[in-house]
Amino acid sequence: MRFTVKPESGDPIILSDTTNSQTIGWYLVDSVVEGWFGTPAPRESAHSAFGHDGDGFPSTLTQGSRVVTLYGALECPSTIDAARAKDRLNALFGQKLEIIGEDADGTKRCWGFLSDDPQPKYLPGQRIVKFSLVITCPYPVKLGNEIEFISDGVCHVINNGNAPSYPKIVVSGRVTSLLAYFNGHTFSWSGNASSLSLDLFDASASSGEITEDDAFEIPPGEHDIYISTSPQQAKVSVLLASAWR
Repeated sequence: MRFTVKPESGDPIILSDTTNSQTIGWYLVDSVVEGWFGTPAPRESAHSAFGHDGDGFPSTLTQGSRVVTLYGALECPSTIDAARAKDRLNALFGQKLEIIGEDADGTKRCWGFLSDDPQPKYLPGQRIVKFSLVITCPYPVKLGNEIEFISDGVCHVINNGNAPSYPKIVVSGRVTSLLAYFNGHTFSWSGNASSLSLDLFDASASSGEITEDDAFEIPPGEHDIYISTSPQQAKVSVLLASAWR
């Protein structure tokens, strides 16, 4: 098991569940990780029902942020290296952080920010620093690596996870209009571009204008997205990352 915390600037912090053969480096303390392997609680709750036993079921069920806590330590060759490591931990504040978790189930990632003091503490001798990284991820779904699926008018995509995932649509070559249709949802774009990237997560386009914003998610399993462009010669592909609760 390994976790990598990648800041926008600076070197990533890689925490393994065991130390290396020289016992020098970053590692997880007792392999303790909170908030990653489970799923956040629902924001809604059952509501009171009158006239009979039991409560009413929520009309919707949604999740808030995922809060991940990594308990780590660093054994350094010198006290100067330990002091620099402390500064490196505190420098994570104010940056967008990517958390990458790797285990027997594969690689998954979330994005968040440092939401509490890492509380670096020196152990006797001041060569070992213990800390905790509390990272709040506003979008709680964990994503795998993006896979490219080629479209010939119908794009067959696969989500191997257990949660819906927003696709990205990429066009190579000149394009002036695009329409994507999936399961009753239509997402369309207009403009004049030599290439195009559309991200349905935040309904953003690399250029031009989104003319119909009914962005859709791809549920777990295999599905077809219908995509048409003008000119028809444009090469279209869909990038999709499997998603997990």
